[in-house]
Amino acid sequence: MRSLPLRILGLSLIHVTDRVAVSPFDFPYPQDGSDLYLLVNGNYVFTARPFDGFQQGQISFSDPQRTWASVSLMDTVTAQIYDPFKHGSHHYLGSMDLEVGFAGRKVTEALYDQDELANHFIRVGIVPWRV
Repeated sequence: MRSLPLRILGLSLIHVTDRVAVSPFDFPYPQDGSDLYLLVNGNYVFTARPFDGFQQGQISFSDPQRTWASVSLMDTVTAQIYDPFKHGSHHYLGSMDLEVGFAGRKVTEALYDQDELANHFIRVGIVPWRV
């Protein structure tokens, strides 16, 4: 599996959807029209989408994505296609830490019940390999 060095852009074209943007020359569109999963720097899996006109050799992360992956705008990362089902469809997530944040506002006066939030995430069934 090939790994590409990519320069980071500061503006994510699709930051609201929590996907990273890449060039279709680096990572072609999947035939089924689905998104890609990219393994970045050998440790972080991101959902990615190729965009026509996006410059080859670059990747676009949002600020929270760069923070999570511990990369800055001046860094170069390596990325390769990641297949969560490579070894079969019987993989599962043993545990997960989940942090809920608010887009735009960093502080809110509203109180949230942790048990109610946990029940909501359990009820909607989080897909564990999506980042």
